[in-house]
Amino acid sequence: MMATIWSTLVHHWAVLAGGGAAAGILIALVMALGPGAVLGMLKMVPRWCWEVLIVLVLLLAYGAHERGAIQAKWDKEKREQAQAVTEIQGQQEAVTTQTITQYVNRDRVVYVQGATITKQVPIYVTAQNNAQCVINNGFVRLWNAANTGVQLPDAAVPADGEASGVVLSEVATQHSVESTYTRRLEVQLETWQDWATGQQAAARIKVQPVETSP
Repeated sequence: MMATIWSTLVHHWAVLAGGGAAAGILIALVMALGPGAVLGMLKMVPRWCWEVLIVLVLLLAYGAHERGAIQAKWDKEKREQAQAVTEIQGQQEAVTTQTITQYVNRDRVVYVQGATITKQVPIYVTAQNNAQCVINNGFVRLWNAANTGVQLPDAAVPADGEASGVVLSEVATQHSVESTYTRRLEVQLETWQDWATGQQAAARIKVQPVETSP
């Protein structure tokens, strides 16, 4: 008898699942035999059987309650996780939108500033300045080497001291163009850094792991 009770306790979930079928069978039996016959049969059942039955019913009721509580907790955690993920995605999208807007505005400011400075070169470097300043071949080679990373020879050649034909205003214009390009790259890099920082901050929202469904 104890082995039967222990088996029922261990497998109470299976018993609970089949409770509906058992109830249907009992109802059909009562209808077939009649209430009087059923009551007579029940009086023949020993008291200890009723006590065991009551214990089993209580255990089954407790198991049903615990299963419902675990399921409710799991559903709640799942909803909270979905809500947290949605919040993270919303904040990350907001960071992306804000970053793009700021980048467009900053890049335009740098571009306009560079274009304005380039247009002002003839004002600050006149034709007279061009005539007074000789840009030699050595300067041109040095300039190009700095931009491309080409290694220069250890010593200059006689041709490096000759006039290159490049005038001072052209040097100023080229410097303005290259400086503007560099500043725009800096804005891009800073924008990527700000975007990455914002994405990381948005992702710091804690998402609780969902336990396995019971």
